[in-house]
Amino acid sequence: MHLEQAEQLSPPVAAGFSFRPGIPCFQPDWMRSVDGLEQTLEVGALVADVGCGRGESTVRMARAFPKSRFIGVEEDAAALEAARNLAAGVGLRNVLFLQAGAADLPCLDLFDVIASYDSIHRLADPIAAAERIFATLADNGVWLWTAPASFGQAYEIAAAAGFGGFERLTAAEPSHQLFAVRK
Repeated sequence: MHLEQAEQLSPPVAAGFSFRPGIPCFQPDWMRSVDGLEQTLEVGALVADVGCGRGESTVRMARAFPKSRFIGVEEDAAALEAARNLAAGVGLRNVLFLQAGAADLPCLDLFDVIASYDSIHRLADPIAAAERIFATLADNGVWLWTAPASFGQAYEIAAAAGFGGFERLTAAEPSHQLFAVRK
């Protein structure tokens, strides 16, 4: 399955928005904007979706890249139940959902990709979350991060956590910023 096919999910997932109206989750163009990322996901990668909420972004990515394995991480038990139901409803077998906070991201293995769509900036300690993301990301991995356009501390948070590569990408959604962050 390719990115375009992931868009065949039912609303609100098909519209690319999370359970909070107007907040974008995964958009297919985001993967294409990071050099080599789409190809990595097509051959098979380990991906964490931190702050996955009700699982819309995790499910969209898992449908688009069936050879990759996805772990959705969320603190809220009700949101996790909805995420598990969503994945089961479309028959996905490459998705696992775990209850944990971003700063407690489990390290089952080092992740090739870590996504955090509209979540890190809302945390009480975003630097602790970024430090955990750094610790669980493979050396050649990428952290794909979105935040509201008005959020101005992304670079500082990434640098404080130890990241050395920080790229602001073009996001189709004008209300949000998209970043590719690397070690």
